Amino acid sequence: MSNLETRSSNQNSEIASDCVLDDQVLGSLRELMGGELDKLVVMFISAGDSKCQQLNRTLLTDDNSGQIEFIAHALKGSAGNMGANNFARLAADLEMAAFHHETGKYASLLKKINAEWQRVELALKSL
Repeated sequence: MSNLETRSSNQNSEIASDCVLDDQVLGSLRELMGGELDKLVVMFISAGDSKCQQLNRTLLTDDNSGQIEFIAHALKGSAGNMGANNFARLAADLEMAAFHHETGKYASLLKKINAEWQRVELALKSL
């Protein structure tokens, strides 16, 4: 493979990994939901906003690993169902950190989750 092909391949991988929403998942949802997809998006954004706010509040309390794990698990599942794979992965990372009581990871992961949530929300609103 030439240097040009390698660079092109690397750029495509970077672009693919930087996608906010999975087009295949969204396509499947469009087929399944039809005109109701807009309602699902609105409900997902509302629930996601609520769960992210809940996570931010929960990190301020003591002995919160169980609650963080529960919220992160819910976010992981719903994000995966909507094709927000990067967000789902971050939520899974937080879920596992909470499961293992790795409290030192919470703030860093929450910062990443909040940033990715903004990207997901913007991408969904532009559908």
